[in-house]
Amino acid sequence: MKLIVVRHGQTDWNKQDLCQGHANIPLNEAGLKQAEQVAQRLKSEKIDLAFTSDLERAVVTADLILAHHPATPVEYHQQLRERNYGVYERKTYSEFRQGIVDSGELPHLFRPESGESLLDVQKRALDFYGSLLPRCLSETVLVVAHGGVVQSLLLGIDHQPFAEETRKRYSHANTGYSILNVNSLGDSHYEVFNCADYLKNSYSIL
Repeated sequence: MKLIVVRHGQTDWNKQDLCQGHANIPLNEAGLKQAEQVAQRLKSEKIDLAFTSDLERAVVTADLILAHHPATPVEYHQQLRERNYGVYERKTYSEFRQGIVDSGELPHLFRPESGESLLDVQKRALDFYGSLLPRCLSETVLVVAHGGVVQSLLLGIDHQPFAEETRKRYSHANTGYSILNVNSLGDSHYEVFNCADYLKNSYSIL
């Protein structure tokens, strides 16, 4: 399976450093341009199937990519939604980070009231990924999701810890993408890792 994982384009809440979570926030003007740019970058890829979070910012990003692949079927999955920030949804990340400090928990284990931990997000992302392997082994698959989901999924696939420096390395910019090749045993290697060179001239290949 060839897996193309893309983070959605920018929203106003991204700019304002607000926890979006499950709030259905649209792309802003910059986010639409970013989505058009990544769509141009990926238009030469053969995409057999597409899966996206059902939240608008991911759906619109996927739609713009798939405009170059009109025959590709797309499915919408709640498993690909951003982390549920619970009581911190619509609050700033500064407030959320202070909540982690106050809790005394490790950051990836902190589960806010009515919300999810990063470990919870990783579990559902990996459950989704596991469902793709037998179904799409010989296909090229596009997955459009959110920053927390993309980060947690790729950390899990690579068996990497939630250490701060590792998380930073796996943190994708808006419309940043990675491309992996996965064999029948589930072993994977990257063609492209955390690419956003069309946005800011940074490009990383493993």
